[in-house]
Amino acid sequence: MSTGNTTSQEFATQTEPVAQKKPKNEKLNPDLIKEAVKQLINYWEKIKENQNVLLEDESTISLGVTKFFIGVQSHPKEFAAIELPNSIHKDSDIMIVVSKSLPQARKEMIINADPHIKKVITVRDLINEYTKFEKRKKLSHSYDLFLCEKKVFRRVKGFLGSTFVKNHKVPCPVTLNDEAEIKDSIAKAKNLTYVRRSSGTPWGFPVGSTNLTVAENTQNILAAVKTLVPDYVPGSWGNVRLLFIKMRGTPAIPLYSNYTCGLQPKPTKIENLKK
Repeated sequence: MSTGNTTSQEFATQTEPVAQKKPKNEKLNPDLIKEAVKQLINYWEKIKENQNVLLEDESTISLGVTKFFIGVQSHPKEFAAIELPNSIHKDSDIMIVVSKSLPQARKEMIINADPHIKKVITVRDLINEYTKFEKRKKLSHSYDLFLCEKKVFRRVKGFLGSTFVKNHKVPCPVTLNDEAEIKDSIAKAKNLTYVRRSSGTPWGFPVGSTNLTVAENTQNILAAVKTLVPDYVPGSWGNVRLLFIKMRGTPAIPLYSNYTCGLQPKPTKIENLKK
């Protein structure tokens, strides 16, 4: 055979599927992501000029992930918290739901913990005031960030319902015991984003904003992927088909794509099949 032919070992290396390499987050090119963020925001600004009524409050950049398999494993928790290096809620109006009526001094302590806290309401008043679906829908657009005491988190999340889930406004649980803890808990909550680990595909959740710089949005995307893929995607990188960013009204801009699945389905035992 000709000596110019590629050896079998070299050929295997050259044709190894991307998913089999299980790329680390570092292999996502920050420069390319930065350019993608620039293009996305520029496109959104052009749309906003023509549709300013529809998009005036939609400045969120979302990260999406499409998987090969949607039911690889079950998830003990529906929502997973991901910490971002740059808060997408820096100047967000905040509403806090507390478990019961508070003395005025304690209520003022909570309000003074952050200048963007606009309303503190008890869970009972929340349920009485926002019984109708239309009122809850309007409420979801009235504030950017919703917080609630940990002890009433499940009750509040269940009452607010699917509209808050769809708008990525699921309340974040916080601890409100003393002044220092209140400030620390609220500050941490402002740096979190939540991904809903549904059985379907794709997943999408906010990671950036036009209120942040391109560099800050890039840092958030890299940090979110670093946590999301190995910790929350069943099968890790072997199950990732596509990573992309998107804003309302814009096309999705891919950051990573792979069309060779790195997961092998488990063989079905013949004796377990029903005749």
